[in-house]
Amino acid sequence: GQGGGRAAAPALDAEQLDALRACLTREVSLVRGGPGTGKSVLVRLALRALLANGGRQRKRAEPRPVLVVCATDVALDALLEGLLAALPSEAASTPSLVRVGGPCRKESLRPHSLRQRVLSERERDEGHARAWKALSKQQRELRERADGLVARLLREAEPTA
Repeated sequence: GQGGGRAAAPALDAEQLDALRACLTREVSLVRGGPGTGKSVLVRLALRALLANGGRQRKRAEPRPVLVVCATDVALDALLEGLLAALPSEAASTPSLVRVGGPCRKESLRPHSLRQRVLSERERDEGHARAWKALSKQQRELRERADGLVARLLREAEPTA
């Protein structure tokens, strides 16, 4: 489309517009419908609008978390993929987008998977623990060597009678 390479917003019917308005103004909204009714498109539009507004539903309101629940992991992955593709790259890499669900089969979504984030943190923590242990061991060894050198210097410095 025209607008700098961004896709044009899909045309919504009156029912979809009402649902979008509800998503953007109510604290809790339920979007449901049969296959092909535009649920994913509508939810992506709502999420893009909320993210563009810093997670605020109203001006001067505090940012709020947004929870999206899908019936299947496939639907969740499709929704998240569509959302990430529609966001500017700096927003798409934000740590605030977290996928919670079954194992993530899409490599591109793994960085957003809560499961992957927990594993990464654990590995980083284990790496830090191993490094700390190695440094502590080196410190002990250096202290023992220093103590040995000091003892030797003191022995050599003792006056002989």
